[in-house]
Amino acid sequence: MFAKAGSCARRGVTSPMAGAIPAGSSVTFQAHAVRCRHNPGDADTGLLWMRGWRSRGNSWMSTTTNNQDWKKKARLEAVARRMRIDSARKKEMETRIYQQLKAALLDVLSDCVVGFCWPYKGEFDQRFFMRDLRERGARTALPIVVKNASPMIFRLWRPGVAMAPGVFGIPVPKDTPLVKPDLVLPPMNAFDDAGFRLGYGGGFFDRTLAAIEPRPLAVGVAFEEQRVATIYPTEHDIPMDFIVTEANVYRRLDGRVGPVSTGECSAAVIELMRRRALPREQDVRPER
Repeated sequence: MFAKAGSCARRGVTSPMAGAIPAGSSVTFQAHAVRCRHNPGDADTGLLWMRGWRSRGNSWMSTTTNNQDWKKKARLEAVARRMRIDSARKKEMETRIYQQLKAALLDVLSDCVVGFCWPYKGEFDQRFFMRDLRERGARTALPIVVKNASPMIFRLWRPGVAMAPGVFGIPVPKDTPLVKPDLVLPPMNAFDDAGFRLGYGGGFFDRTLAAIEPRPLAVGVAFEEQRVATIYPTEHDIPMDFIVTEANVYRRLDGRVGPVSTGECSAAVIELMRRRALPREQDVRPER
């Protein structure tokens, strides 16, 4: 089957690579296998993946190796840039992200298990928002890496539970109940116009999101300056449903992210939860 960027011969879906091909460039396909993947119940009509394509005269997408080399360099630069943010400016940015999260999500997640990440290398500290969610009846959980190239597990977390050092020395709960999150807030080193995130290269969140059914909603959290045109996603990368920065709240729709109000985000979260049959039934007690 043959298809051009941004279309699918059978479903008419939008390509996550749309916008990644420079205007006027000639594109050569090294392989013509095109696979459409659809997550039932989502607002998006689907995702188009084109394997092995490259833009003639542009080396940035010529091979998988070049793709990974670019990501490795971009990851290092993004983390270094975030670590260099002035402390006063960073505090202002984090305050604004916190306000955005509260306005968009606080009132719609009271019955949910929310997965979040312990702050690492200058990331936004999500723990204060987790406190607010628990006060509304939500339960909060931290991811734990079990082994390489495998989905993560989640254990309930609240202040005071026993912790142990996990991957990168990040603390994780030792023996609290295992849960499946209804919504996760992955931190991002970068994010692109199609809603894909650049993490730390292990692929843990992508594997985890792909493994949990029904799939949790994914709300990426980052600073606005971490946005790039594309992260050159592969077929294994899973886009965020929403992205929250200090400047905007974004929703992914038709393969692209666009700004929405916090109220529009709340309504969209409720609708996506309904479509995915979330929150799921779980035999755990509320964590307060």
